[in-house]
Amino acid sequence: MNPIRPAAIALLLAPLLHAAQKGSQEIRITSSGVELAATLTLPAGDGPHPAAVLLAGSGPSTRGDLLRFCEHLNSLDVATLVYDKRGCGQSSGSWTTASLDDVVADARSAFGVLRGHPRVDPDRIGVWGVSQAGWFIPVLAERTPELAFAIVLTGGGSTPREVELFMHRAALERIGATDAERAEAEGLLAMYFDWLGTGQEHEELVAAMTEARTTRWYSVLSLDRVMPSEQDRPKWEWVASFDPLPYIEKMHLPTLVLLGGADPMGSTPAALERWQAGLERARNPRARVVVIEGMGHAAALGPHHQKDAPLMSGYLAEVAAFSASLR
Repeated sequence: MNPIRPAAIALLLAPLLHAAQKGSQEIRITSSGVELAATLTLPAGDGPHPAAVLLAGSGPSTRGDLLRFCEHLNSLDVATLVYDKRGCGQSSGSWTTASLDDVVADARSAFGVLRGHPRVDPDRIGVWGVSQAGWFIPVLAERTPELAFAIVLTGGGSTPREVELFMHRAALERIGATDAERAEAEGLLAMYFDWLGTGQEHEELVAAMTEARTTRWYSVLSLDRVMPSEQDRPKWEWVASFDPLPYIEKMHLPTLVLLGGADPMGSTPAALERWQAGLERARNPRARVVVIEGMGHAAALGPHHQKDAPLMSGYLAEVAAFSASLR
């Protein structure tokens, strides 16, 4: 693991330090052979300010997708650093071939950039993440002991495999699948996850998928869309095998987890139970896990997943109170 060198990073940022006291700075982050296009936004005043690295959810994502979350944190006197995911926007690389370790390495590199900025308090730099990022943040916390806090929005707790199965079962229910159809579909899903986790019996899986294409339920699984190539499979193995609980049990930093009572992207009761159990085992008195009733995915109102949806007041209030406790 490459050490973070704040002094060296500060020299790289030197040309930017004459920017306006309030506003955004476009920067580049080098991480594991790729270059990430990023925006650093500083609140008014000399600081030093607390700061957060923002992590997006699954799929392609650019900085603009998280802009409203940045603006809210900035209003609370928290500086933000957000970047285009690999292969998105102006960043190089590809998010489709990025492993869990790659994503965590990108977040660590962004953390290092913040530590080198003179208007950022190096002892108050944390992470904010939504959806899929809820799995990365506990790993990041273990690998970055200097991390000062964590905010997780509608993500993590349950395993990736559990969340995938929840969403597939919901899709099968929406089309009115019979018990026999559900059994067939879940049998194929079990084969898929076994291959994803081990790389074994690929030919048998392909044959089963080919046969299943004639059924009415196959299209709702979207396996053809999400299945990686055999070459890229090891990068996605974690989806079949990763369990965040052992990492949550080591989270001793101030942590806020906000789950949606109307979130259609995963079982909120299951995620709540796992987050609470892990943080209790960590004996973390500075952790808060909250279910916001009526909140969908990513702080949207109701069972929706819209990137431009207004943020729910319950989310805004919880984050404001948590941010105030960091001062």
